[in-house]
Amino acid sequence: MRMNTASTEHIIYLDGITETIVMRLFGKSKTKMMLFFIVCILAVSSFSMMTPPVTHASSHDHNNLAQDTLRPSIDAWGIEGPIRSGEQFTVWAIVSDADSGVLNVSAEILQDGSPYSNPLLEFNGTHFSSAIPGLELNHTYEISIVAFDNAENRAESYTREFDLVITTNTTINPEVTLPIVVGSSMIVLVALAIFSYRIKEKKKRATVDDMDSTKSMYS
Repeated sequence: MRMNTASTEHIIYLDGITETIVMRLFGKSKTKMMLFFIVCILAVSSFSMMTPPVTHASSHDHNNLAQDTLRPSIDAWGIEGPIRSGEQFTVWAIVSDADSGVLNVSAEILQDGSPYSNPLLEFNGTHFSSAIPGLELNHTYEISIVAFDNAENRAESYTREFDLVITTNTTINPEVTLPIVVGSSMIVLVALAIFSYRIKEKKKRATVDDMDSTKSMYS
């Protein structure tokens, strides 16, 4: 019975203190008291909404990652745009992973056999794609697709090669070559004219000699 009496007296004492504090803050105004309680309720609600819920990965998800040993499937990929002229082009790829899901997809670009760039492709709802800045000319490039799933299994596609080396062709300047061509043609014509003239002269001499020999035979 003593313990019950002490507990009752303690509760009455606390109620007295609470009542004294409330009376000093608000007096006998019930309106102020109601506003105070409303503000307290709103503050508690706001705090609970701002606190993010703590989530834990389920054992089922961890089991899927541990059991996924298959690499992603690169079903198709391609290049669109004027890649050989050094202008911007687009690389796209269709990648899937039925177990843990696709983590990321990138285009691996080598320049003259050395790493050049490795841009990530973004998923647009149907496939992965990205616009790639124009490549430097006078180099050779190798491009392939690399994909990872959430279990860190890696897949790589076949490689496509592009030669952007510019071959220089010798240009002919007419102002330089025309006089040479005309001059050489004139020399050839003169030589032909002299050759034909000599042949005609030989024929004339042969004819005169024949006539002289004929006359000497009949004289």
